[in-house]
Amino acid sequence: MRAVYKPILEGEAKACNADFIAQGTLYTDLSESGREFELGNIVIKPGEAKQQTAIKKATIKLHHNTGLELSRPELLPLADCVKDTARAIGRELGVDEDLLMRHPFPGPGLLVRIIGEITADRLRVARQADAIMIEELRANELYDFVWQAGAVLTDTEVTYTKGDESGTGFELVIWAVHSIDGFTATPARFDWDFLE
Repeated sequence: MRAVYKPILEGEAKACNADFIAQGTLYTDLSESGREFELGNIVIKPGEAKQQTAIKKATIKLHHNTGLELSRPELLPLADCVKDTARAIGRELGVDEDLLMRHPFPGPGLLVRIIGEITADRLRVARQADAIMIEELRANELYDFVWQAGAVLTDTEVTYTKGDESGTGFELVIWAVHSIDGFTATPARFDWDFLE
């Protein structure tokens, strides 16, 4: 994803003759990416010497929009915010609540929700399964109860029966977690009626 993200971002910035690139990168994105960064530093220019003491963190996962060394100055107004702080800022600015409370989705999208070969058919199934999970959360008034939820299409093939018919298909796993800041999470527990 990083290999695709940077050239597209740079191309768009060049096409509109942008003086800078602004991103909604959060503190959690920077921290999880193990990037050396300075809290409160809003403008980061490629190649500039660091004036403050930098913090180095362990790499948990690389985010597609961090540490890209862009050709233009990069504005990161939310770099010292976690998700709930960014949402509070959005509320102050009048951003629609549905947009503010939207569950975070992995940067690489559905690719991280498919185990095994990525095909058009498996992408279709993953999209449909994820949409059903979110639809059911909303229908059962559970969407705001969890911080993030979704479905993962595995590469484990199982046998199923439906009426008098049988066949094989790939196993789906559904998951949901609670979190405040995005650094830690606990599993969401649903009753059997919802799961069924």
